Amino acid sequence: MLRTRLWHRMFALTALATLAAVAVMLFVQQQAFRSGLLDYVNRMDRDRAAGLVALLVAEHRKAGGWERLRRNPMHFRRLIDQSLGVARGDDRPPPPEGPRLPPLDPGPRERPPELAFGPPGMQIGQAGRRYALYDAQGRPVIGPPQRWPELQTLAIVIDGVVVGQLAFPPLPRLQAQWDLEFARSQRKTGLLTAVLVLLLATLASMWYARRLAAPLRELATRARAIADGDYAARLASQRSDEIGELARDFDAMARALQCNREARQRWTAEISHELRTPIAVMRAEIEALEDGVRPFDRGALRSLGGETERLSRLVEDLYQLSLADAGALGYRFERCDLADIVREVAAAHAGALERAGLQLKLELVAAAPLRADAGRVAQWLGSLLANSERHTDRGGQVRIGLEDGGETWLLVVEDSAPGVPPESLPHLFEPLYRVDTSRSRSAGGAGLGLAIARRIADAHGAQMLAKASTLGGLRIESRWPRA
Repeated sequence: MLRTRLWHRMFALTALATLAAVAVMLFVQQQAFRSGLLDYVNRMDRDRAAGLVALLVAEHRKAGGWERLRRNPMHFRRLIDQSLGVARGDDRPPPPEGPRLPPLDPGPRERPPELAFGPPGMQIGQAGRRYALYDAQGRPVIGPPQRWPELQTLAIVIDGVVVGQLAFPPLPRLQAQWDLEFARSQRKTGLLTAVLVLLLATLASMWYARRLAAPLRELATRARAIADGDYAARLASQRSDEIGELARDFDAMARALQCNREARQRWTAEISHELRTPIAVMRAEIEALEDGVRPFDRGALRSLGGETERLSRLVEDLYQLSLADAGALGYRFERCDLADIVREVAAAHAGALERAGLQLKLELVAAAPLRADAGRVAQWLGSLLANSERHTDRGGQVRIGLEDGGETWLLVVEDSAPGVPPESLPHLFEPLYRVDTSRSRSAGGAGLGLAIARRIADAHGAQMLAKASTLGGLRIESRWPRA
């Protein structure tokens, strides 16, 4: 199968469109030119006829009527020739009229055929055959009894009285040799111009088609590079059109793929490390028990149980996070009160916070109705309190505030020192992320609680934001839609 490139099709399309446009333009131009030239010739013919009318007025005054022209048709031909000389701008005086011809009896024999009024198809040089003269009553002086259709007429007026009419048909087409030659030269010039325009347009179309298809070829090359695993491939286009938008979207996709690959590699390493730590501790404990280094007593069992609990909690958190990412975490939305949920969760964690040496302070509105899964919201808030419990120094405090935020309920959970570096705040909701300061692994946790909390908030249409607390620690703001 013949392979055609995009720029080939674009070039063919633009070339055909240009050819059609030039052909239509040339056809319309030629038709308009011929029509305009024919109108111009007919106007000139009418001006020429106006000069003949002036001579006919003088003839009527001199002869006292049309009888001399009716008896002497050759004199009408001489008047026509004289009018043509005037119309051509001939400054020479008209030739003398010569001796008066003897009156002739009218009849077919005395009226030469070349002076008979003929159809419009006659040559313009045969001007005598194109004019007819009628008196005031419409009777023919020179011309056929029956008028041809679509005649043009010029009234012959003397002292405000119409004494006759000069009739002549318009030219249906160009007939004079110079008119035809002029039309042919214009047609030739138009054709040459059209060919030149078509050639230039074709070259421009080829250049533009190749230029337009070039970024698409580059995009295909970068796409193949990404398919081969090179996620660093970028286009970095500065164009402002749709192709530029496509290039920027492609770069954004490549960055997202690169970030996802790096996150997947980091998660794999961190999950492996998180699983290896309790397993290594349990193995060391068991080997110590087997070698008799450590006695098999209640303390050994408690240590093994703690590591088992830690491993189970990590596996459960990973399972919950995978369900949340897959959208399979179950929710049962119903009308509930956020203030009541906060009070219940705070009461449930009050003992643990007290044992950690932390003071819990509540600043809540009386009621905050919303539509949510109360159990998941309680899990969300429990994750935040557990995070504060693990990472806040003894003697500190934890504050929960709930207030009217306009169209939302503003729920704030903040604690005291130690704080979180500003550069770490945007990453707190990422899975397995920890701040490498006093909020470290020694305080417990696998770095999944805030990630799961973020997924729960997203499912409820709530917004979460991590900031520095005025108490010296971490402040997490969330806005929950009203019921």
